[in-house]
Amino acid sequence: MLRELDRMTFDEVESYLKTGSGILIFPLGSTEEHGTHGPMGTDTFTARLVSRLVAQRLDAVVAPALPYGMACDQTNFKGTVALKPTTLALIMRELCENFIRDGYRLVLVISGHRGNDPAAMAGIEEAGYKADIHLLYMCYQDANRGRLAEVLGPELLSHIRPDDQRYGADGHGGSLELSIAMAHAPGSVRMDKRQLPDRTAADTLRSFPFKAVLSIEEYAPTDGFFGDPSLCSEQLGHQLAERTADRIAAEVRRYLTKFPTRTKRSA
Repeated sequence: MLRELDRMTFDEVESYLKTGSGILIFPLGSTEEHGTHGPMGTDTFTARLVSRLVAQRLDAVVAPALPYGMACDQTNFKGTVALKPTTLALIMRELCENFIRDGYRLVLVISGHRGNDPAAMAGIEEAGYKADIHLLYMCYQDANRGRLAEVLGPELLSHIRPDDQRYGADGHGGSLELSIAMAHAPGSVRMDKRQLPDRTAADTLRSFPFKAVLSIEEYAPTDGFFGDPSLCSEQLGHQLAERTADRIAAEVRRYLTKFPTRTKRSA
């Protein structure tokens, strides 16, 4: 059964909080370019689909997705809608304060865009340290770090670079995220416009021990993407989403076994 917050009435939410698992899944996306072949909504599509599947596995409620994120590095591309890091942090803090007020046992934010991570986590931390509920955050791709062999199978894995396997994804505008986008929104990927990118600069950037403030075209000169989109398919997207959701749900259960409750701290 899929419970979606925006389709529920307030008394149904009250009943769920009394009798259900008390878990809310919040998809955090972004509206940003993904090359000439990838839709602006890719990161929202992926976060929404994975969140819905996780919610079904945990008897959780899935909140409406936030379709905007920290994409300031991509604003030279038309259509990108970027929130400043401070703005995203404030939005996340206020949203989490609402979830805390309602009394969920656990809130898990699943992002489709790693660029959201620092700002989103800052806001979640501001809301969460003195709360009596669990607040968790992740980018769904991190569930697959070092386990793409299990997720993809040997035939598809042979097309994924070893460093991408460790990273859990094949890069911005690549086959893995775009396949999940296709599974959520069939026809959204322009298959006839795919091309192989020059990822030399992106790979070099990963080799440094620090993070750099760069516009995406500085390290992704091929139309603002560096992932290989040649493997895109709806079938692959469904496979990825299902197996990613399996892992995330299992990890939430494991977390609650180790940390079943929180004690509210004084102001």
